[in-house]
Amino acid sequence: MVQILEKSLYEPVLIEESKDIREIREVLEEILYVPDARVRHYIINGLCNYIQSKFADPEYKLKVFIAYQGIEVLGFVISQIDPNYTSYGRKCGTFGWLYANSLETCKNLIKHCEAFMKENKVRKLRGPINFPKNIGGLGFQTEGFEEQMLYGVSTFNKDAKVLTYLEELGYKKESEYTCVHVAQKEWDKGRKIDSDIIFRYFSLKELYGYAEE
Repeated sequence: MVQILEKSLYEPVLIEESKDIREIREVLEEILYVPDARVRHYIINGLCNYIQSKFADPEYKLKVFIAYQGIEVLGFVISQIDPNYTSYGRKCGTFGWLYANSLETCKNLIKHCEAFMKENKVRKLRGPINFPKNIGGLGFQTEGFEEQMLYGVSTFNKDAKVLTYLEELGYKKESEYTCVHVAQKEWDKGRKIDSDIIFRYFSLKELYGYAEE
């Protein structure tokens, strides 16, 4: 009797932690989206220097996870616990520079970030927060892709589905911000409030709810 074993057409997807700056740089060169090609090289250099400086500090908690299928890169994320970053006064972990080619890849990368938080007894994980802010930024850009790059705003390919993946994994939008280009050099200050501006104050119940966070 002969048993025939079918070989899978696909190699398994592996999530690997990397401390090799050369490997990290090669991955970033392959997958990092930057809308302005002129600054892409400087962003990758700056990010690699930043990661290397954190690796050199034994007290700083930062991990880089890469998703591979064979030699193909399917995903990338940096997770860290910055002692100066808090949420409502409490320690908060972050993930950033997230790239994932599918929901399953995103799920596996985020699971590793969440496990890293649990190892360090951190209860909250927020992202994407791409440290350092001067070359990375916060959140997702959702509009204005035809404009110049915005300082402090994470730049993501408008066709990427990472935001959708995170929402499917249970992550919720926390805040919305708007950037405005001011073309007028001078204007009258604060003498009159536009009629379409509404001031709203939190109720005591809402304030108590935020205090619990």
